[in-house]
Amino acid sequence: MSNIVNIGSTLAKMNTKEIARLTSKEHKNVLRDTRVTLITLFGGDYVDGVIPVGMVEQRAKFIRDNIDTLFKGAFGDGSILSHEENQEFTLHWDKRGYLSSVDLDRNLTLTLVSGYDILLRNRVIRRLDELEKKVAVQPKIAYKTGKSDTLTAEEQIELRDLLTDAAESLPKASRGAFMKRGWSKLMAHFKVSYRMIPRREFNEALAIASRHIAEYETLPALPAPTVTDKALSQAMESVQVMAASMADLSAAVLKLSGQRQQATQPIAAHVGAPA
Repeated sequence: MSNIVNIGSTLAKMNTKEIARLTSKEHKNVLRDTRVTLITLFGGDYVDGVIPVGMVEQRAKFIRDNIDTLFKGAFGDGSILSHEENQEFTLHWDKRGYLSSVDLDRNLTLTLVSGYDILLRNRVIRRLDELEKKVAVQPKIAYKTGKSDTLTAEEQIELRDLLTDAAESLPKASRGAFMKRGWSKLMAHFKVSYRMIPRREFNEALAIASRHIAEYETLPALPAPTVTDKALSQAMESVQVMAASMADLSAAVLKLSGQRQQATQPIAAHVGAPA
């Protein structure tokens, strides 16, 4: 795999496997540190939606202890977060759905290795310089959509605020999933990150976001009764009918008993009278 990723022919990226080689570290450990870095920088909304109240003050520990679940939830299954907008990194998944490596731009690479010793950082920086020189001499790749044709900064903010404002009205546990699905729907429709949506499609983007919000605001319909539910309901109705019938029968018996008692009283009085 090439470690050079040409974005606008000016940026270079370094793969985590090469970082592991340069720093003499196991790739699994570099990959874990990378996931912690990315979820901390770009997965804030998702973490806010799932972190227990008691762990808010220990956010860093919560991220590190639960990085596998958090990373899969925030970045897996086609989720679209702000990192896609600037092409700062690229995730590589294997056929089993596991993260195999990550390409990082200069800023993220240096952020990742900031905790390494000076010698190791220096090796990485020298390699980054080499990659950037190679990228600089490659032919430029034209944008599919010109920058002047995409959403303005104001339009981007309006679209983003539409979703984030709606997310704030939801329970914290639902906010991460809400934002993730909202960005995913925009990406699925336009095939580009929201910053690259053509200006002529701005109203359509707002409509998609609004429909997504409406789906969360609409209460789900009650499920249709199952065969078991119907049988149970019929049985209850039968019991109620039987109970009513028993009540009517009891009343009739009591009534007949009273009438019989009244009819036998005069006879008893006559038999017991003196001669």
